[in-house]
Amino acid sequence: MGLLRRLVWSVALVALGAVLATAEVSGKTPLQHLGAAVTGPVWHGVKAGVETAYEKARGLLASKPVEHHSPEDREALNKLIAKRAAP
Repeated sequence: MGLLRRLVWSVALVALGAVLATAEVSGKTPLQHLGAAVTGPVWHGVKAGVETAYEKARGLLASKPVEHHSPEDREALNKLIAKRAAP
């Protein structure tokens, strides 16, 4: 049953791909419409925004981590470490 279902879906998706590649809508195939939309000016704005967000995140991840401990916390931690390290 699983093999038959997989085979039916595969045939249906191949047929859909053939239709998208060959059928014309307004003088162009759907794949040509998609290609024009992806290379249009709106896409360049989206791409620039994604690149900016990527560079910003990369800069944050590349920087050294910042400690957010108060001097009292740091002193207490040092006491615990010294207590455990002492034989």
